[in-house]
Amino acid sequence: MNTTIQSMFHSLQKVQKVSSPALSAGKVINGKVAELLPKNRAIVDIGGKQVHARLETSLTKGQNYLFQVQPGKEPIHLKVLANQPGGDETVSLQKWMQSHGMKANNQTLAFAKMLMDSRIPFNAQELKQAFSMLQSSKSPQTVAVLKEMFEKQLPIRPSVFHALTTSKQTQLQTLFNQLSKGGGPFQLASRASTLLSSIVASDSNGSVQQAANQKLMNEAQANQSQSFRVLQRAGVFPSTQSPGSFRSNVLQQGQNSIIGNLSGSKSAQQNLFQGMQKLSVSSFSRSGEQPVIKDMNQMLPLTATHRQGQGTRGVLPKNGVDFSAETAEKIQNLFRQQLPLSGKETQKLSQWMGQFNRMFTSGGESRPQALLQSFVENHRQLMTQGTFQKLTAPMSGTERSSIEKVINQIPFEAMKFSPNSRAATSEDAIRMMQAAMKKIHQTLETQLPPSLQKTLTEWTVLTEKVSPLPLQERLLLQVRAFQQMSGLDDEAILRQNNSQPEPSMKTGLLALLGEGQTPKAEAARNLLHFFNSMQMTASQETAQSLQFSLQFPGQLLEARKDIHVNVEGKKNEDGTIDPNHCHILFYLDLENLKETVIDLQVRNRGVHVTVFNEAEQLPEVAGSFETKLKNGLENAGYSLASMQVKAGRGESRVEEHKQTPSINFQGVDFRV
Repeated sequence: MNTTIQSMFHSLQKVQKVSSPALSAGKVINGKVAELLPKNRAIVDIGGKQVHARLETSLTKGQNYLFQVQPGKEPIHLKVLANQPGGDETVSLQKWMQSHGMKANNQTLAFAKMLMDSRIPFNAQELKQAFSMLQSSKSPQTVAVLKEMFEKQLPIRPSVFHALTTSKQTQLQTLFNQLSKGGGPFQLASRASTLLSSIVASDSNGSVQQAANQKLMNEAQANQSQSFRVLQRAGVFPSTQSPGSFRSNVLQQGQNSIIGNLSGSKSAQQNLFQGMQKLSVSSFSRSGEQPVIKDMNQMLPLTATHRQGQGTRGVLPKNGVDFSAETAEKIQNLFRQQLPLSGKETQKLSQWMGQFNRMFTSGGESRPQALLQSFVENHRQLMTQGTFQKLTAPMSGTERSSIEKVINQIPFEAMKFSPNSRAATSEDAIRMMQAAMKKIHQTLETQLPPSLQKTLTEWTVLTEKVSPLPLQERLLLQVRAFQQMSGLDDEAILRQNNSQPEPSMKTGLLALLGEGQTPKAEAARNLLHFFNSMQMTASQETAQSLQFSLQFPGQLLEARKDIHVNVEGKKNEDGTIDPNHCHILFYLDLENLKETVIDLQVRNRGVHVTVFNEAEQLPEVAGSFETKLKNGLENAGYSLASMQVKAGRGESRVEEHKQTPSINFQGVDFRV
């Protein structure tokens, strides 16, 4: 980013990127005595936070000192390292460094003093590690990276340093290009291969048909059924077919192809592929089930000649055939139906719906007080988290308004079952609520469980090569693919579930490291460093707020550089960002509009949009897409409150437009 745009992007962030320093035993930090208390106690200002401390010597109020945290419980026990006349903490710092075997030359003392002046805590071992990297590194980013490591309380290790340095010296899109140079390095149909092909266009990863066949075979051999379940929910497979019969026949046909290969008449790859083309599913023995599926074309109707209810017209050619548009549309429709519901939200909804049935399907007698209170509280939480808005967002305007009105009325109707209530819920009101609940239930039935979401994304990425999505949906798909398949959440999954995470690009990159000093291994190592940096610096949390800094390859928008996104907002009761009140910043470096910052402020689900850019033609471009943005926000359950276009220096060039929609750059709609 250039200096002006970069400063603007960071200044627009509302959550300060500082957290209270961890004052563990042995840490050294600069502090100011704010108040003196009896019994050698004091209030010390450390990094903007006032702490109650126990002191070993008399100090002067308002003076700065260099402290070291001593072992012990609350209050924190602070020891003054040296009580220099005039409060010269630099002399104290130099003496402390020398006493711990560190050379206090110009470079090391300047770095330690920078930490001290910034009131960033450190200990002797950390400082020694930092000095070693400071003296050996040739990167111009060395001091800034080391300061960030201390500031964010990251481990002071060479691996962390290399990860952060890599992320500051290169772009994600450059690393992906290097990785794909000379052909994709990953196994066909793996998540790493699918993600790479979605970011960097390449013909080297095989056809869609080959990838689909290979993926089904891989899962059958691993006794897994994720793809089968996703494709069945999409309507590609009949609902009566069982995963067991599907798997057994896939394995049988694969075995037949291997046996055929022993004759030596064809290569293993050709035999396996042709064998999969001729896959057959045994006849169903139970009455009422679907007829025999004769081959792969009919089991997975991918070819353009396939039509439901018709047989296939021969086996696939050796080079494979892409999905039919009909099959791709089924998978894409299932992808479109998925709502951004967390596992906790789904669980809370299920509990709330069960309580609703107990409340409104019995007679007119009063309900247990505990049930009534729990139902109303669950309803309040779902309202506060915006869960109901997510459920109604895909509905048409009239239907959405009607359903939302009924949902808002439900707790008032429930309170009529209170023992102290003299009012009664009418039959008409109950019928309206039950109709609304039926619609909610139908919407939830289209949702896949979290365990299948990544698999759906994989298959949707494959369909893009046959039936391209609209640009707005393609952006959503590519961002979701990067989030779900990169492996940035592998360690978090391992910690939370104590189970091995699913294969990802990160696991694929780790495997490539075994190739030694090849260009592919070096590209994999650099990309791993970048991923590790993103994991360590992506989120920041305070008691009341959350902040996420995300970075995506520029290829997703055909941008010149990586896409930077900053999301921050108040915490919900479940610890997530409140979607009704949040702040989103985009940094884009586009081919025509160049550097652009988009500032989205959400207040009570009203979106205030401000665009910063130097291009003279931007006001006209922005104004021509107003209807698209308005409709897009409404479909997502939001409304456009205002829109402004400003020069990069901050001067407004377009007056604020109340209730004006859409901003579209290179055909891309940005929606909350």
